[in-house]
Amino acid sequence: MQVQAAQSQCIFERMIKHDGTVRSACTLCQNMCGLIAHVEAGKIIKLEGDPDNPRNNGHLCAKGLSGWVNAYSPRRVRKPLLRTNPEKGLGLDPHWKEVSWEEAISAVAEKVKQVKQGLLGTRKANPPVFISTFDHWSNSGGVPKAWAQALDGLTGPISANSYCGKAVHPPCLLNLSAFEHTVDAKYSKYVLLIGAQAGSIIHYDTMRVAKHMAEGRPGGIRVVVVDPLSGYAASKAEEWVPIRPGTDVAFILALVHLLLNEYKIFDAEFLKSKTNAPYLIGEDGHYVRDEKTGHPLIWDPVDGKAKVFDDQTIKDYALEGSCVVEDKPCNPAFQIVKEHVKEYQPEQVAEITSIPADTIRRIAKEVGEAASIGQTITIDGKVLPYRPISISWYRGLSAHKHGTLAGLAALILPTILGAIQVPGGMSAHPSYPESITEDGLLAAKSDIGTPYPPRLVSKPRRLDAFELFPISYITSVNIPAVLNNPEKFGMDPTEFTPPYMMFIVRDNPVRNTYAPENVVAGLKKIPFIVSFNVDLDETANSLADIVFPDIHHLEKLAESLYLRIADPGYWYAAKPVVKPPFEHPWDHLVSNVQILLEISERAGFIAEVYSNLNRIWQLGGTTYELDPNRKYAYEELVDRRLKSWLGPDKGLEWLMSDEGGLLKWHAKAEEEYKGVFRKSRIHLYYEFMLKAKEDVDRTTKELGIKWDTGDYQPVPDWKPCSSYTKKNSGYNLFLISSKMPIMAHAVGRFNPIPMQLVAARKHLDSLLINPETAAKLGIGNGDRVVVESWKGRKQTAVAYVTDRVHPEVVAVSQHKLDTGLDLNDLAVLEEDTMDFLSGGVDSCLLVKVHKA
Repeated sequence: MQVQAAQSQCIFERMIKHDGTVRSACTLCQNMCGLIAHVEAGKIIKLEGDPDNPRNNGHLCAKGLSGWVNAYSPRRVRKPLLRTNPEKGLGLDPHWKEVSWEEAISAVAEKVKQVKQGLLGTRKANPPVFISTFDHWSNSGGVPKAWAQALDGLTGPISANSYCGKAVHPPCLLNLSAFEHTVDAKYSKYVLLIGAQAGSIIHYDTMRVAKHMAEGRPGGIRVVVVDPLSGYAASKAEEWVPIRPGTDVAFILALVHLLLNEYKIFDAEFLKSKTNAPYLIGEDGHYVRDEKTGHPLIWDPVDGKAKVFDDQTIKDYALEGSCVVEDKPCNPAFQIVKEHVKEYQPEQVAEITSIPADTIRRIAKEVGEAASIGQTITIDGKVLPYRPISISWYRGLSAHKHGTLAGLAALILPTILGAIQVPGGMSAHPSYPESITEDGLLAAKSDIGTPYPPRLVSKPRRLDAFELFPISYITSVNIPAVLNNPEKFGMDPTEFTPPYMMFIVRDNPVRNTYAPENVVAGLKKIPFIVSFNVDLDETANSLADIVFPDIHHLEKLAESLYLRIADPGYWYAAKPVVKPPFEHPWDHLVSNVQILLEISERAGFIAEVYSNLNRIWQLGGTTYELDPNRKYAYEELVDRRLKSWLGPDKGLEWLMSDEGGLLKWHAKAEEEYKGVFRKSRIHLYYEFMLKAKEDVDRTTKELGIKWDTGDYQPVPDWKPCSSYTKKNSGYNLFLISSKMPIMAHAVGRFNPIPMQLVAARKHLDSLLINPETAAKLGIGNGDRVVVESWKGRKQTAVAYVTDRVHPEVVAVSQHKLDTGLDLNDLAVLEEDTMDFLSGGVDSCLLVKVHKA
């Protein structure tokens, strides 16, 4: 490793400033705001937002502004650590011993070499190496991916995948060909947030959305938040609508029913031309297809006959009614959806959600009127549909047993209004390349799982049982459960082999997943675990064999080298501001992937890494193609990557210069509003779910395992989670968690500045309880209380009495910070808490509360 470190010296010696300002980016959360760092005597003394960066226009949140502080923490890992206690487990002292970098790298390289040469077992593990990382904005798409592929390895986060985007990412990939969505607050007049906090420095694209929401007030924009807790978004909204946890889908489908069946407000032209709403559906729920081409049919009411959906002679598309094709009765998909949602009458939904029926009716009317069906707006000389109704959902829908189905239900609402990637409607990023299937439907081209077309279902062989989840995007949350009970996923425990090695980078599954003792028990089965840490965390102390000092985000050259290039109009980078506080020459490291490169060289497969990089970075056939027979310094890899992407004058020298690291251009309307210009159709009716269900049913039956496929529905329903159905006089409160702007993915708990803010605001680390509920239980403000789940798991917390929470709910922040409660310790992954579409975990917990 001496070589890799020394080769990077010129980056620091020539380009890292000892004094002055440096343009970079914050990577503490997924929003990645541009920043300016002020450096004196080689130390960061201040951060501020980059005023030239369109992502955040000079603003940084509290966690971003204080992000430099823990770079100088006494807790910081500065030398490699070796576990000397062979026993692993929660709360056990690993007896860390400091070792030299050379000793640590040699030990890991030898293990990797044995993996590569197949010397560690007679059966091949799938995968032999697993990299668990949530540092996807700086450690994906480059060396880690190429390195893992050379070992037939797997990468993916365990932690956030438990609760995060199960209701968001599959629907966004389905109808927006993007990973995530947010609101177009610049043009929107009405923003409906359901279990989401857009505009409050939480969620996605936080600074831009907050800026546009602020500029739209007073009077220009109305924000309505539907949530069991009045969090940061609700506290700033025009209206907070408390809702019983886990009932959001019933509320959403009631809105859809009212818009379609009572108010008759929907974008008929959009549905006809841009969705599968006119496709004819047979009695079996599948498309009615043309006998010759196999393509879906529609009904042309003008000519009075069925035609293939893309027939050039179509005069109009029927959305409603019924017809007969080849003696088979059928209906347009729109009619099926319209009839399906009639059961969600406001009066019945009021009993489910606790939202008054009049409120449901009013919000539906407001949403429909705000959509401004038929209106247009001119942007850059182009007349575009104008749908100033932004609808957003997130963890509130995702973190439930039926989370993915909930997201597909939520997607129906903006789809019927034509508010998909048009001015004022849903916005999405980062975008993926698109293709059009033979059925005329949008298919995202992604290196992660996409819901459509659903993947082939087969006997699981991968560590995360990915093969049993044909519409999910990522299922690495399953890994501890598979390791503990492979037979429950259809794997023969006598044939199943855990990975030989695991690498953990900025991921803490022991704390941030569920039932930590179960996570530890599973991951302990992986013989050798390597962790990269700025600060030692629960996962490293419980499981790691070797810990490498990780590089602080302000010392790192982001492996991806860019942030949000898929957002049209700008490109910017995260680059090192100062050197890490490691002994020489390791203080010249700019990325922990340099250690991976050194390991691959010593283990004899660096040529494969280069070949993989040629493919991943699309260098093949260009002047920047890597020669597998050569040795490259990391800086040269970065230089070639940049020049091949941005142009020959935009290499590493440019990136590290004062003016480097930010590009801006004027985005075209067709880049920014893809929903208007898209040639493919999107889904209103999820016909593909039926085939996926058939495949999963067949495979799981062959495997002899119990598997719930009830959520594979072409039109979603509300389904109660187990907490809803098990509620009784003893266990009668729902425990939920919420996010706050000063804490991101638990990173901030090692930073004293955010922790001071927490200490000054006791409610941030307390159990929030409604005054009415507290009075019934005899609980006062500041009382120590016991929270016990119906699964028998207990924790204590300090009560904070407030009317900001639904009477049937007690709420905590997403992380225990000091005296609070850790919801993840109470959550479990079991049959009644698992989302069988995605593998997600239900975090709406049924509990009882009493004084300690």
